[in-house]
Order: sequence, then structure tokens, then C-alpha cells
Amino acid sequence: MENLKTRIDTELLPYILKPGRLIGNELGAVEPNGDDKISVALAYPDLYDLGMSNLGLSILYHIINSRPNGQAERVFAVTEDVFELMTEKHIPLFSLESKRPVKEFDLLGFNAATELTLTNILAMLDLAGIPLTSPERNENDPLVVIGGGCAFNPEPMADFADFFFLGDAEEAITEIIDCLKTNRDKNRSEKLFELSQIEGVYVPSYYSAHYDQDGKFAGLEVIRQGAPAKIKARTVEKLKDDFYPATPLVPAVEVAHDRLAVEIMRGCGHACRFCQATVIYRPARRRKVDDIVRQVEVNLANSGYNEVTLLSLSSGDYRDIETLVARLAKRLKKNRITISLPSLRISSMSLELAELVTSNRKTGLTFAPEAGTDRLRKVINKPLREEVLVDVLTEAFNKGWMTIKLYFMIGLPTETDEDLTAITDLLNKLSRISRKFKGRRNINVTLSPFCPKPHTPWQWERQAEIDEIYEKQRLLKKTIRGRNVNLKFHDPHITWLEGVLGRGDRRLGKVILRAYRMGAKMDGWSESFQFETWQKAFEDEQIDPCMYLNAKSTSQPLPWDHIEKGLSKETLIKQLTVSRGLTDVVTSLDRDNNQSGEKVSAENASSASGISYGRAPKALKPQADKTVPQSRLRIRWGRSGPSRFLSHLDNMRAIERALRRANLPLAYSQGHKPHPKLSYGPPLALGFTSEAEYLDIQLEVPAQNYMLEKLSRKFPPDFQLYESKTVFGKATSLSSQLNLAVYQIKVDRPVDELLLKTDRILTADVITIQRETKSGQQELDIRRGIIDLKAEKISEASTLLTLETAMADLGFVKVQEVLEFGYGFNTEEIMGFTIHRKNMFRLEDGRRFDPFELL
Repeated sequence: MENLKTRIDTELLPYILKPGRLIGNELGAVEPNGDDKISVALAYPDLYDLGMSNLGLSILYHIINSRPNGQAERVFAVTEDVFELMTEKHIPLFSLESKRPVKEFDLLGFNAATELTLTNILAMLDLAGIPLTSPERNENDPLVVIGGGCAFNPEPMADFADFFFLGDAEEAITEIIDCLKTNRDKNRSEKLFELSQIEGVYVPSYYSAHYDQDGKFAGLEVIRQGAPAKIKARTVEKLKDDFYPATPLVPAVEVAHDRLAVEIMRGCGHACRFCQATVIYRPARRRKVDDIVRQVEVNLANSGYNEVTLLSLSSGDYRDIETLVARLAKRLKKNRITISLPSLRISSMSLELAELVTSNRKTGLTFAPEAGTDRLRKVINKPLREEVLVDVLTEAFNKGWMTIKLYFMIGLPTETDEDLTAITDLLNKLSRISRKFKGRRNINVTLSPFCPKPHTPWQWERQAEIDEIYEKQRLLKKTIRGRNVNLKFHDPHITWLEGVLGRGDRRLGKVILRAYRMGAKMDGWSESFQFETWQKAFEDEQIDPCMYLNAKSTSQPLPWDHIEKGLSKETLIKQLTVSRGLTDVVTSLDRDNNQSGEKVSAENASSASGISYGRAPKALKPQADKTVPQSRLRIRWGRSGPSRFLSHLDNMRAIERALRRANLPLAYSQGHKPHPKLSYGPPLALGFTSEAEYLDIQLEVPAQNYMLEKLSRKFPPDFQLYESKTVFGKATSLSSQLNLAVYQIKVDRPVDELLLKTDRILTADVITIQRETKSGQQELDIRRGIIDLKAEKISEASTLLTLETAMADLGFVKVQEVLEFGYGFNTEEIMGFTIHRKNMFRLEDGRRFDPFELL
């Protein structure tokens, strides 16, 4: 078999959008070594953009690769066009690190975070050449495990998983690897039985599902002797420092959350009755401030990120949050590194924390009141008086925040028209208040339908039908009048699917498989979601989806009753009773939630970071730049290998992170969002390699040789730093100065075949093409943009074209246009060529100036 890595480079990556998602080789990635280790493919069943934002994947990747007997690689779902091309070319699903077929791994682990990724799991198995159902697999196939939030009701995917894992995996993953290593020579069945003895592991084939005469789920029966009757989800008692890598995985392309994520707390001390995460991540476990600060500093130094988010379900409930934020703000401010808190509760302290982490960049604040009335907020166990909410948001407008994001749910249990009207009244009131302040204040509101989840007090409640949700949405649209109130409604069809799959039983496996076979994939992406496909799948399998959305009796067995996560059914029933208005008690799952501890007051926190509260200080006009002599550097750099599949923006991001990793004293712009003063040369096209890229770097101090040595060591993988010189005086931008580029193109054609066409191009007066521009198609003459062109023999079957093209003030022609309209190559042929930028110059009065001569 031809080397798969070569085939990926030549037959796949040049022909797809965003090939950077599949190149691997990122900072923090671990190169596989040793064939005797248990190989684990960590699979995220969604695009790289989302998977690389998942902290759990990064943690497991680090832990496995730290083991002497384990080796982890990553794999992600692909877009439909990539899926089709890989299928056509018979390229199997592969890991990013070694480009090894996923089918060859010992263990394939999926993180099923939401129900909307379940068909993606089937698509990935299919593309990997692994049978979709567990009974069809043989000894040569990897064991397939599913974890994540969906594993807490594993039954809908029971046909497709060899086993499930429930709970915190940091300690269990080492037990699983040890078990597989010890039992490597045993058959598949024996390995599964040994795994079933590990706490948190559930092997669905050891259980049989039963249904009553009305078609309702009636329970599970253990059919394998020695299998546990109950599956207890794993919980790590302490969040240990060695769970977290010193060098995090830094994505090659822009991802959903492109910043350093540092976990400060796991779990939540509150008990919102709709929230499944509250239950499955309990109890609340907090890390020490010193440990968090140390990790932030090390991770930033090793990654080059310019933003850090302090991650937890409710960051504002971390008891030492003020101390932590104050210490980090003081340390990170000088390097222009910002801090974000993803989840704050509505309080005056939240505003103080927000000011502390955002400094003067008051762009937006996010809060989740969830419901419109005090009564309903008590019902969901998230009490908040409306006057407090209004006061806090009014103060936020007063302090200069321009955008407030609010999240509400509709279709909640006990919800009435009064509750919906209260949302309208609240938003209209906030809109009126916002208009009292100078500048437009925006209120962005997301309204999502309620979806009852397993293991919550509301797992027995009904889910509102699609028409009901649309009616509620129409009411809100009609009555919310503020021009600065922007409404966003979650699609009730998608929530319908989440509800059905989330509370389903094993019978849904047939529906999921049929929906996939009919084209259902990427259901979490609105452009891909096919509601009609799912309707048809249910109809074809003669299963009524409504039975999974209806209210359930508390005496009725549930498909997930065999899964334990610390809260008994009696406790959940009690909470359900409370929520239905029989009592008026607000409860907490974490008795330590309101624990006392030494905290920095708002005043101390602000003084520690140099930020003041109350009346804003008088604004100062930015001072004119005082550029230090010999403080501007011009560097020549290039890229090769997989990095050629990165866009210009990806290149910029990678280099800026390298500059921060090298800890160079960069000069920054003024304003609300300072950025390093960098000037890039003309962008390099996707797929091209180069040894002639240029960048000007403005420093705060005179340049020293050691700086370039540090930068060279910190350059991204497959990037090269060739040389540098100091720029004197105020330099003109590189993009406007450089107007001539020299390319070398290797073409698999005999030189005689290309010489005639080369002469024809050079002797032509006009070469007319059609170029697609932002304003539509334009007819252009590209001949004046071709400065020179040569064809030289490499071998009997290949030729090296050397093409000199104009840029900037000389005109503009793309290399691809010369190859297509001059030589007659088609687009697919051109995409497979090796194109290398050899030089760039300034052409003026017939003389060529090297970029370093323009200093």
C-alpha cells in the first residue's frame, strides 16, 4: 500500500477548504514513538474548530502521552466535501500526528458532548472502515468507547459502542490502558470483560433491555455473570496539577475558542434544576490560587497566547476569584494579555470582576437570568430579584459596557404567559435605560427552548412541542420593541432532536443508523441539519418520537437508571416536587458553596491591578509614538512541509505567538485593543512553500542579537527564520514596497512540451483572462504582470518553471492564472503542483532591490 501520509499530502490536502485542520504538527503535539504502547485515537465527533477548543481532549492527550505504555493521537470529524473526497480516493480516516489509519489503533475513544454529534460518530467509524455496530467488529478492529455528557444516557448508542466510560477520566484512563496492556494477547470478548470491572466502565452487550406491552421502557437485565448491576460514574477527588500539560495544544488554524483555557474549578455548588452539568460534574472541586497562577504563567510562556480564560461552570463562585484575578491581572497586564471569565452570576461583584479582567476594553458582558419572573427563577433554583438584575445592568451601562448578552429559556416547567410577558417587559425596560447613556448600547438576547435532561430533577417533565415554541417566539418577537434589542432564537427542531435522543432507549439505535444512512451528519450545524430526514427515519422504523418527549411518571423505569452519579432518585424526586411549587426552598448541591475564605475586597483587587472603580478617571489623549533608535527589525522567514497549507492569517497568528513565546519586548498600538506593531510582506498563497517572506517588528528597546536567537528557537513547526537586519528610521510598509516575486514551479511534464508555450507567453502582447472579484467577474490583461518566465529541465519527465510576477505598483498576476491561461493546465492539475516562492524584490528603474537594501 502506498504511503498514506504521501497520499494525504498529494491527493487530499491540496484540494480541500481549510486543509490546516488536517495537517497536525501543532505546537504541543506529541510525535508517536514506540510500537509496543497501547495506541489511543482520541476522537472528537465534530470539526477541528470545536474539538481543539475542548479542554478534556487536551487533558487526556497529555495524561496518556505521559504514560510509558500509552500513546495518544487525535482525530476529528470532517466536512461533507472532505468526506466525499476521502471516500472517492479511498483515504481512510487518519490521525493527525502520524497520519495512521484510525482502524489500526487499539482504542478509539469518542467524546460525545451533545446528542447532535451522534451521527458524526457513525460517519467517522464509516470513514475509518470500522463496522458501525459492535457485534460486527472483529479482532483486528479497535475497541470503541464513548464518553462525555451523552454517556450518562448511553442507551441510544448502545449498538455502536463496545463500551462506555462515565465521569472524570483522568485517573481511569491509566487503568484502562494498563488493563489493555496486561490483556493484550486476549481476545476482544475477554478484554471487554476485564474492562467492565473498572469503575465507570459500562459494556452494553452485558445487559438486555425490556419493554412493557405499551411499548414503554421496563428496565435492563444483567445477562453476563460478573457484570455490575449499577454503573458508578468516576469522580476524581482532587484536580491535580499533573493533569494539565505545561505546553498546551496550540491549534494550527483559528478555532472556536482561540485562547488558553485554564480550569480553576470543576463542578458547581448550585443546583439549577434544568442543568445536567451540575449533576454530572459534581461535587465542586477547587484548585489553589498558587497552582492556577503557576499554570497560567507556564502555559502562556510555552504557547504564546494573548488571552486566558478561567474555566469552570460558574467562575464567579470560585471562592478566591478576586484574589486570583487580581494576581493574574497584575502579572499579565505588562504583556497585554487579557483575562476572561466565561460564566458570572448577576451581582455587583460580577461587574467589579469584569472591570478587573477587561481593563479599559469594555466590549461586552454575558449573563443568564434564564427566566422572566422572580417566581420562575425560584422554580428553576436560580433565584434573582428583578430589581437586582436591573440595577446591575444599569450600572454596567453607566460604567461603559456597550453590549450586554442575556440568555433565557422558554418552555420551562410551570411557565405561564406572565413569565413570557415579563421577559418582554424586562428587555423593553433595559432598552429604555440604555438610551440614557451616550453611545449605542446593544442588548443581545438568546432564547432557547427548555430540554429536560437525564439525572436532573426535571428528567420527568414534558418537553414543549415545536409549534408551542414557535408560538412563544412569535409572542416575544411581537412585543419586544427596543431597537437595540437583538433577538436570537434557537431552532426548536434541533431542540426536539436533542430531547428525543437525550431521553431515548436502545430502540433509537435503529433510528440513528437509518438517519445516518439517509444523510444525517453535522446536526449541530444549522446549514447541515435535516429535520425531515429524522422524521422519515422515525417513520421508517415505526417509532413514535413523542413518547420520549412526554412527561414521565416518577415510578416509571428510566433507560439511565443503572447509571449512578451520586444523587439518588429520591433526591431528584424531592427537587421535582419542590419545583412544582409545593414548597419554596432554594437548595444547593454543594454545602461548601458559601464557604468563607480570605478574599481580596473590590478595592484591594482594583489597587493590586492598577484599576480603579467608581467615577471613571479623565481620559488622556494617546501620546505620540517615540520610536527608539535601532528598534525595528526586518526578518526573512519561510515555511515548508505541512505549514504550506496554512492561510496568511494562520501564518500571522503563528508568528505572533512565536514572538510572545520568545518574550520579545514588542511595541504595541494605542487604543482599546492594543496589538503588536508588525508589518508583513505580501501574503503567500495557500499551498505554496517559501524562503522569501518578510516581516518588520517594532520593539520597545534597541534590537539585540540574542533576541533573534530566542525567536529562532521559538519559531512554529515547519517555519524557518533565515536572517534579519535593523531598520533605521521610519520604514515604509513592506506590502507597498515589494513589487516583484520569483516563483519556482515543479511540473511533471517534459521540458520540450513547455518551452513552446513559454515562448508564446513571453512574445504575447496581451493575455486576457476572466478574474472573479468582489464586484463580480472582470476581464483583465495579465501579460504586463509577467516580468519573466523560464523553463528548465529537471529530468526526462519533469520541468522547473521560474516565474517572475508583478505586485503592488507594477500590477498583479496570480501564479495560478499564468499556469491556467498561459499553459492550459486545469485547476486540479495546478493544485497538485509544488510552488515555491524563491525571492521578492523592489523593481525600480530597471534595478532590483533586495528587501534588506530597502532599510
